[in-house]
Amino acid sequence: MTRRPGLVLLAGFVLPALIYWAIITAGTFNLFGPSYSWQSYNYLALALADGRQSIPAEAISAEGLYIDGKVYMYYGILPALLRLPLIPFLDLREVPVARLVNLFMLLVGQFALQWVILRIAAAHGRTQAIDRFVTVAISLILWFGSAAMLLLPNPNVYYQPYGAAHMVSSLFVALLAYDLLVVGRAPRGSRLLLYGVLAALGVYTRQTYAVGLYAATLLLLLPDLAEWRRARGPAFGAALRSAVLPLLIMFVAGVGYLALAYARSGHLTTGWSVADWGFSSIVPRDARLITLSEQQFSPVRIVPNFVYFMVGGTHWREPLIEALGGGTVRTLSHPFRYLVYTPLALLIAGVGLWALVRQPPALARLCRLAAVALAIPALLQLAYGTVFVRYSCELWPLLFWLILVAQRQVDPAALFGRRQAVGMAAMSVLLLVSATYVVTRPMTFWYDSGNFEGSLYNPLPAPIAARATAPGSRDPTIEPIRDRVGAGVWIESERRFR
Repeated sequence: MTRRPGLVLLAGFVLPALIYWAIITAGTFNLFGPSYSWQSYNYLALALADGRQSIPAEAISAEGLYIDGKVYMYYGILPALLRLPLIPFLDLREVPVARLVNLFMLLVGQFALQWVILRIAAAHGRTQAIDRFVTVAISLILWFGSAAMLLLPNPNVYYQPYGAAHMVSSLFVALLAYDLLVVGRAPRGSRLLLYGVLAALGVYTRQTYAVGLYAATLLLLLPDLAEWRRARGPAFGAALRSAVLPLLIMFVAGVGYLALAYARSGHLTTGWSVADWGFSSIVPRDARLITLSEQQFSPVRIVPNFVYFMVGGTHWREPLIEALGGGTVRTLSHPFRYLVYTPLALLIAGVGLWALVRQPPALARLCRLAAVALAIPALLQLAYGTVFVRYSCELWPLLFWLILVAQRQVDPAALFGRRQAVGMAAMSVLLLVSATYVVTRPMTFWYDSGNFEGSLYNPLPAPIAARATAPGSRDPTIEPIRDRVGAGVWIESERRFR
């Protein structure tokens, strides 16, 4: 494939990017169209540029935190930080950029993974037809069967933190795959700084992702930490820079996250309670929600939630988990059963898991530990009490890491022998089944999930309006959009926007 770089660039990067551009804009190619709650991250970017966290109530509506007369967001701030360079050029109070930012984040992650797929294909030097077919199949899974494709049509406030997490975790997995599977050498020295920076950025996306990235980085740092303890003289300084600086970066990022949480409400963990949440004004003191907040994670939920993400089963999932002592659970929608879990993707990931155990790469221990670390986000989310479409994205970093291991370690020509045509035909059928499902699925779900040409401003629920307009609640340093739209009424259902 590398003999035709122009074709590879077109088919592997340019064409998929254009398709993504078409999908996120519903075919209009307008990257500045409105989407649900587009103002939230725009106003958070303006607030951060002004040294604050509080935003106007209409910018976040019922999903905001109402604390001491001010309104805050509880989502990761990286999508807002990416908007900061746009402030000199665009009026973020008026111009929606959610589609632009979300597309940027997803493409950065996808480009990184596509690059490492091609590097692995070139590294093992296999040139038979089935080798090229597998490379193409994995690329198709990446672009049209991954978490990115699930997040792509939904540039709303709920999905943007996931887009940021996908970008950071994909860069991390691509870097890890290049070091361990292409170069075949454990990262050392200044290169470990890259892992530390990516793990630190993960803190400001989704904390579940960050835990896995921190764990993986710490595992990579262990040899340098051991050398630092033994080093003397000039070697001590080199080991110090290699091992301690990434730790320092991650420590500062963690402290920064806690500081932001504490500045919002005085809490050092989540930075808010259920009573602060806007929806608690709509459904006062919802006992089920309060119970969920007190029993957020339970290992009993892992297997039932995984099965639910795969095949559905609301009628049995909640009673089973509660009967097993898994506490209160909540189901916000039917399972998507989307291309994230294509049969072919799961099959190749299963081959990768087998390879880690039975046919390990040169750095077997590190590759296995990386799989364990990347499993942490998946296990945390599966143990959570609520399931929803986007929550399945936490499984993607582990899934694709196993796919990359399979690509590097398993020779498809040797696996199928003289029956290579049979193997390619079987994989083609699995791809076709998934493609048929997507093509025949009504597209309305994608765009009704938050990428719609609707009202530019979120209506403010009446109970929240009373809290937001209390004395002292106005933020004089930013022009409140509530003056233009008023309190309003929450007329759309939560289902439409989720």
